[in-house]
Amino acid sequence: MKYATQKYFSHMNGILLLNIRLPVFLILFFILPLVTCLLWGQVVQKKDLTAADYHLWGALSLEKISPDQNWASYSMTYDNTIDTLFVRNTITLKTFSFPGVHHSIFTKNNTFIYLNNQELKILELDTGKQRSIKSADHFDYSATADLLIVTTNLPENKKKLTIQNPNGKVIREIDFVTGSSLSPDQQHLIYGTFINGKHSVILLNLKKTEQEKLILTNHSDRSFGFTWHKDGNAVAFATKSDLITETLLFYYTLENKKLFKLDLALELNLPKNTFIPSDFTFKLTVSDDMQKVFFTTKINSQLLEKKNSTDVEVWNANDKSLFVEKVKNGSLLTVPRTVLWLPASKLVKQLTTNELPKMMLSGDQQYALLFNPKEYEPQFKLQQGLSDVYIINLNTFKKRLLLKEHPSNNFELTVSTTGKYIAYFKEGNWWIYTIATAVHHNITKNIPTTFRSVDPHYSITSKKANAGWSNDDSEILLYDDFDLWSVKADGSSFRRLTHGRESKIRYRLANIPGKQLYTGLYDGQQSYNFDIEKELYLHGQGDDGKTGYFRWNTTSGEKAIVYKDSHIDQLAYSSRKEYLYYREQRFDLSPRVMVKKKESDPVCVFQSNPQQKNYFWGSSELIEYENKKGVRLKGVLRYPANYDALKKYPMIVHIYQRQNQEQHKYINPSLSLEDADNDAIWTTQGYFVLRPDIITEPDFLGYSALDCVSAAVNKVLEKGLIKSNKIGLIGHSFGAYQANFIITQTNLFAAAVSSAGSSDLNSFYFTLAKNFYFPNMFRFTDGQWKTSNTPFEKPEVYQLNSPINYADKINTPLLLWSGKEDYNVDPHQSMEFYFALRLLGKKCIMLLYPEEGHGISKPINQIDMINRVQQWFAYYLKDDLSAQWITEGVK
Repeated sequence: MKYATQKYFSHMNGILLLNIRLPVFLILFFILPLVTCLLWGQVVQKKDLTAADYHLWGALSLEKISPDQNWASYSMTYDNTIDTLFVRNTITLKTFSFPGVHHSIFTKNNTFIYLNNQELKILELDTGKQRSIKSADHFDYSATADLLIVTTNLPENKKKLTIQNPNGKVIREIDFVTGSSLSPDQQHLIYGTFINGKHSVILLNLKKTEQEKLILTNHSDRSFGFTWHKDGNAVAFATKSDLITETLLFYYTLENKKLFKLDLALELNLPKNTFIPSDFTFKLTVSDDMQKVFFTTKINSQLLEKKNSTDVEVWNANDKSLFVEKVKNGSLLTVPRTVLWLPASKLVKQLTTNELPKMMLSGDQQYALLFNPKEYEPQFKLQQGLSDVYIINLNTFKKRLLLKEHPSNNFELTVSTTGKYIAYFKEGNWWIYTIATAVHHNITKNIPTTFRSVDPHYSITSKKANAGWSNDDSEILLYDDFDLWSVKADGSSFRRLTHGRESKIRYRLANIPGKQLYTGLYDGQQSYNFDIEKELYLHGQGDDGKTGYFRWNTTSGEKAIVYKDSHIDQLAYSSRKEYLYYREQRFDLSPRVMVKKKESDPVCVFQSNPQQKNYFWGSSELIEYENKKGVRLKGVLRYPANYDALKKYPMIVHIYQRQNQEQHKYINPSLSLEDADNDAIWTTQGYFVLRPDIITEPDFLGYSALDCVSAAVNKVLEKGLIKSNKIGLIGHSFGAYQANFIITQTNLFAAAVSSAGSSDLNSFYFTLAKNFYFPNMFRFTDGQWKTSNTPFEKPEVYQLNSPINYADKINTPLLLWSGKEDYNVDPHQSMEFYFALRLLGKKCIMLLYPEEGHGISKPINQIDMINRVQQWFAYYLKDDLSAQWITEGVK
């Protein structure tokens, strides 16, 4: 193997070259991602792309921006290699690379800190000087005190905590640390120690590190779960002994330096053998008013349940949950429960029960919503179990019914951030319940638009149609199909903030860097507050395929920052917001990092996959067509690489519901595929690829797919680009069902591939979706299958739409494949279709992959699957008869 030796701290084109001896292919691996943006129009001698070249491609993700806005971090991920993080100066293009980074930050003084394989690195970006801390497994950074807190592993499973300046000066070293947590205001650090068989919990002021407060001293139990008050004014934690049921809860307030203790074993209000779990089910919350502590408990199941003498599974028809779900989640006696502790009054109250096991907290934690998604079981809606929702006052513990038979999911029931209101979606409108007055208002009934609980169209940010609240919760922010609306909480007034309907642009609030738009809190979600009197950032997505970002204010409305024929996402900025970074891509333009400075054109900071310029590549366009009912639809048409307008080409039609938003998505060529969905492979192999939108009509799901797909194909055929007798059809999962049905009704396709699909809707209705621990009936009541009645009420609907009933009409050679352990769509659906086609003497081959699920995960099987699918289409669409397994299987 050839090696190359590089000189240390040499720089060329902004690339840092390290003094290490590396294989040539690794040198290329690190150098290629560091190049600046290329002139994609420059003349280069191009060549055909082959599978041997796929490993050169990586996926780009924009990560963080430095406080001074001059440095950006981004990652590149390659198949079967270590992910690599890069940090680049956007002015000088000076670049650093770091493989295998788990966590990283920029400090306020241009130091970059990252954790890599249990080694912490501290890099001074301006000078390039770098220091290491060996055996590190965790770190925090306090911007308030400009201090780095590092936990390192020592022999015999011991840990040490080091507090130091980013420049390397050590302030404190603390041995035998068991855990730590930085306060939200970054001013205090709480940590536990274990010395001479005793545990202690200590609070440290990071601005005065010589000052520390012993909260718990020489305790016999180990501490865990440090949880802060939102402003850092109090902290709670638990302790556990070797006995599972011996757990204690502590609560400490910083201002009056008071420690409260709760011993669960002494609480008469809790069931016997109750303990605080130190596993993933552990949740601990301190209320905003610092008067309440919420925590989860379990009951020691070993003391409650006896092992049955038989392994028989008992499935009762009246069970609220299926047997498999009960096995997964445990019995009602052992599932986690949420408990409220009022330290000042020493009151303990279990909030969730067997009858009402789920809970949402109001924004100020003064009220809780209690409900049971299984209350009306058996029902067959996976995410929308109907429930009677109760509201309980957490000061008086008075409980009353809030909603009757309401969906209990986070899309249709949510709380305001300050705790004044509860918003819910009912009968096509948003309602507000005012907690103080116990009054319900329909706040959208007079607004001349249609609102939903879930955004069905938007492809980049959250699907939730409740966007958040104004700063004081006086207005709720809602989305219709195009615009952002602000509606008074009492419904007295409303205003449309954007003008998307006129321009056919869907506006949505942009993600806030480093934050999620919605945060989970027990079994509910909380939205953020937005100051709608100040500037907001929006993401726009147009019906014409354009995307981009906009600034919005009350004076000028929305103004484009960048909006073009590209897929634009991952907005990032520092607190100064003078430079806005984002990721841009098109089908023929690999993702790149862009920066937009005020009043200037965007500048490319980094271009991924520069090697693309050396290869022939396809292009993409949006097409429009109409189905038989005159509904205007869109589709994405990919052109083959090295396209020649004088030639006609074969085409592969890839189907799965709506796909027009995929127009500008860049696709890395890869053999690491769960299914055969990779348009870069197909276009570089000389195929057109069509991705048509499909509207599923209730009770006519098969025929509506046939209608939409046929209309799209005929529209493309009008262009005169395609060999009409060389068109293939491919679909996975629901798309596979659609493919199965379509080929029973038309001879338009020369070959088809159906993977992990269904063929008999009647039998599929009565199968188990093991992934969801739920019967597949939910797919028909509120899922993709869109049927209005059960097979007992309208058996003709299931007969009409089942491909297996028309198997004798199929003339299209069909390749079926499925994972034998598919817990999403039962593989017997593929087997039934195969048996029918075998009985009828049709051309069909089925591939069953052992130990594979709904997608293919093992690399050897991925390569086998994609190779066989490629050979199948080459056989029938290119007359390449070299695949002997096909010839033998269909002759």
